[in-house]
Amino acid sequence: MIKTMIRNILFNAIKFTPRQGEILITARQADRKVTISIQDNGMGMNGQMLSSFFTLETGNRRLGTDGEKGIGLGLVLCKQFIEQHGGQIWLESRPGQGTTMYFTLSAA
Repeated sequence: MIKTMIRNILFNAIKFTPRQGEILITARQADRKVTISIQDNGMGMNGQMLSSFFTLETGNRRLGTDGEKGIGLGLVLCKQFIEQHGGQIWLESRPGQGTTMYFTLSAA
């Protein structure tokens, strides 16, 4: 499940980053929690898009940099999975400057 979740978040970063863009994946452990971040320097999002990012609202859907489509269901499922396992998921983004998606999991 974790692999599927990371793959989904990574595919979204790829979808919204130009061909010569960069994606950085980091993981940090503090106490018994691991925080993973996937950062891109792609399109980014405005405040309205951020406020409904983990919902199935269709008004904020847009095509990727090469015209890729998506329905947003994957990230909604990622959020549910993380929260059901006691973690958190959030993102930071600015239009034209990219997006960083963060999530936490309990360390074994």
